[in-house]
Amino acid sequence: LVQSVSNLVHGLQRERGATSLFLGAGCQRFARERDLVLKQNDQLASIFRQALADIQHDLTDQPVSSPLLGHIASALHCLDQLPDLRRRVADQSASVDEATDWFCDTIHRLITVVFEAAETVAEPSIAGLLVALVHVMNGKEYCGQERAAGSAGFSSGQFDSALSRRMMHLVEAQ
Repeated sequence: LVQSVSNLVHGLQRERGATSLFLGAGCQRFARERDLVLKQNDQLASIFRQALADIQHDLTDQPVSSPLLGHIASALHCLDQLPDLRRRVADQSASVDEATDWFCDTIHRLITVVFEAAETVAEPSIAGLLVALVHVMNGKEYCGQERAAGSAGFSSGQFDSALSRRMMHLVEAQ
């Protein structure tokens, strides 16, 4: 499960960047690159859902923390919204900020699943590795948000003050 979450987070980070480029360029460029990322992410989401199905027995029959189950449900709810977001991006009814916020929120929810999984592990060495993974994922996420913001600015040909402030905040957060 953790590996599939990690791969899906990476894929969604790539899609966020491709979407920022696509929208920032007025949907005139980067469509082919974005389409490739979408197909890859559909596979990664399927693998994540299969990983959940594979451990469903463990999640329902063993004592598992309710926060973990809640965060899994929240992440699945977000992933169910992805087709609608993609449609709105394709027809240009979603802004760069709106799409970026959705990706950031969904990625955060998935990273929280890994954190909560670490809380349920009885073996301290494995729990420690999972907590370390969460910290690496969070750091990588700040870098990804910075790249997505930069991509939107470069592809649109401008960095307004809000985008510049966001990038400075992300640099400091890293």
